[in-house]
Amino acid sequence: MAEKSESTQPHAQAARDSELLRTLLKHIPDRIYFKDAESRFLLVSQAMVEFFGLENAGQLEGKTDFDFFSPEHANPAFADEQHIMKTGEPIVGKFEEERLPDGRVGWASTTKLPLRDSQGQIIGTFGISRDVTERKQAEDERAKANAALAKRKSELVNAMEELRRSEAELRTAHVQLFQADKLASLGQLVAGVAHEINNPLSFVSNNVAVLQRDLAGIKQLLGIYQEADGILAAANPQLFERIGELSERLDLAYTMTNLNELLVRSRDGLKRIQQIVKDLRDFARLDESDLHEVDLNSGIESTVNIIRGRAKDKQVSIDLDLQPLPLLACYPAKINQVIMNLVANAIDACPADGKVTIKTLKMPVPEPAGSVRIEVHDTGAGIDPAIRQRIFDPFFTTKSQGEGTGLGLSISYGIIRDHHGTIEVESTLGEGSRFAVTLPVHKAVRNT
Repeated sequence: MAEKSESTQPHAQAARDSELLRTLLKHIPDRIYFKDAESRFLLVSQAMVEFFGLENAGQLEGKTDFDFFSPEHANPAFADEQHIMKTGEPIVGKFEEERLPDGRVGWASTTKLPLRDSQGQIIGTFGISRDVTERKQAEDERAKANAALAKRKSELVNAMEELRRSEAELRTAHVQLFQADKLASLGQLVAGVAHEINNPLSFVSNNVAVLQRDLAGIKQLLGIYQEADGILAAANPQLFERIGELSERLDLAYTMTNLNELLVRSRDGLKRIQQIVKDLRDFARLDESDLHEVDLNSGIESTVNIIRGRAKDKQVSIDLDLQPLPLLACYPAKINQVIMNLVANAIDACPADGKVTIKTLKMPVPEPAGSVRIEVHDTGAGIDPAIRQRIFDPFFTTKSQGEGTGLGLSISYGIIRDHHGTIEVESTLGEGSRFAVTLPVHKAVRNT
């Protein structure tokens, strides 16, 4: 009896293994299949039968992928299996698209291994495919949403950059218009500049409005996605964890809120710019000076006479030290404006009983005809070295709100530069400042 029991043990084990295999093939949700050396199906799981829409596993036996899949899918699958049988190398987790003749399209993660006999010889292949269509679709939707968000973010960045350019253009235009208010046909210039500003301004305004609307939609979409967090966590914990890590790294809630606040502030800024452009259109028209050969000393004396009343009110004295100068071709009114700006700033910098000195002299170099120099000294508090490099920037001012526009020195710098001259400053805290304007001597070209 003992011998009979021992002889039946292998058969019993084989029976148990066979029953276990049948149970596995019947209930496992993944598609499992065994193929022979010609890639014909030998044994398949119930999930495989249902995938092809068949009634039983017998309908698959002896057939190949070419009987069920399109050639675009069947050919690579056959090639993979032949490679496995030749090399014994498995294919693990291959992500591939599946297209059935009935039009169904899906995605699967497939692993294929060599199938060996009892002597270890490769006699076919063993495969297992997991349907990841829903995961792929979810990833695609997520990718689309991320792409849309990235696109909107890029548009927002571009809109912000366009806004900064528009603001820079407006600042430059404002400086030019402020100068032309006293010297040129300001009305026509303002109308033209305002029209040019309105074009990019309208473009940016429309873009910001669209971005604000679309951002609200994206925010709502992300909220809907977040409502599915529980489902996603249960269905695919790894994907849910990745999404959570990325959301935390980006600080998504803060980013979405901050983007909306940026847009609101941007629209407020655009409205302010639009109001400035409207105000510019209301400027009056004035005559522009012509190019003339003049003695700058005369213009300086006239300018100082105009501003002496301001100096008297602030108890500041003005001294003139004007040396003889050659005639110089320039736009006299513009040079006078520079003198007015420099002297006015010097008066404002001085305390009561302070002193402003305007000095002129002829410089023999570097121009062949020489150059003239205008210096404005004051006994004020001096300029802090920390801001000295900024004093010629448009709209920069150390005066209290309402007392200065921050345009005087910027306009003066532009005028002197247009005359091919230079304007320099030296200052000592507690002792005062000296602004020096140097202009090359040129003669006006006369038509004959």
